[in-house]
Formats: sequence, C-alpha cells, structure tokens
Amino acid sequence: MRTPSGRKALSAERLLRTARGVFATLPDAPGHDIALVDHLISALALFGLKYPSLLQFDHDCRQETTTRANLKSLYWVARAPSDSRFREQLRQKLRSRFDLCLIPDWETLYRSIITRLSSRSSTTPRRAAP
Repeated sequence: MRTPSGRKALSAERLLRTARGVFATLPDAPGHDIALVDHLISALALFGLKYPSLLQFDHDCRQETTTRANLKSLYWVARAPSDSRFREQLRQKLRSRFDLCLIPDWETLYRSIITRLSSRSSTTPRRAAP
C-alpha cells in the first residue's frame, strides 16, 4: 500500500480518519444505539467546528441541516449523541478506567502526526533566498 506524502498526509481528512481509526480500537459496550467511536468523533467535531457549548452543539445537530451535513461529510457521523448521552457515556467510561485506556492511543495518534510532519519537512526541498 502506498503511503501518502506531503499535503495529503497532513490533510484534515487524513488526520480525522487516523483519529477515527484510533477511536475504533477502543472497546465499546454492546447495546448502545450510538457507537463509542461516534461519541468520540462527535466530541472532536464539537471542538473542530468551534462550538461554545455542548448544549449549542446538540441544538444545532437537531435543528440545522448545515451542522448535520458537516458531521456526515467531514466526520462520518450519521447521528450525533445528545448532550445528555455524551455526559452519560463519559461517566460510564470514566468509571471503567476509560481514561487509562485512552492515553496510549492518544500517544499513538500524536506520534503519527509528528512522524508525518517530520517526514514532510525532510522531503520538502528548501528554496534559495533571493
């Protein structure tokens, strides 16, 4: 498989796919109508779309077609969890030591980004000063 280089390796889409892949490796309890990966990606979208609050994000997910379209096309989330579902899921995961389980995966994601940044800077030719 060919590895992406330069801009494609550092594109928002590529980084979000990497984050989604990391989130997908986390264990999820069966029986939920919205998967854990969708909860986590929705939380990432909350920050990426620069919402001031979880309640505003929830309101726009329910009312605005633009927000729903952005979630679907940029973050691959068909249905975002409500603010109360976010809080409930977070409480459950923190009780089950989810925070300890997540730390190595964030490190993996961070290392992946740093590796791509450093490989891009080492392969990009430098321009001579005029």
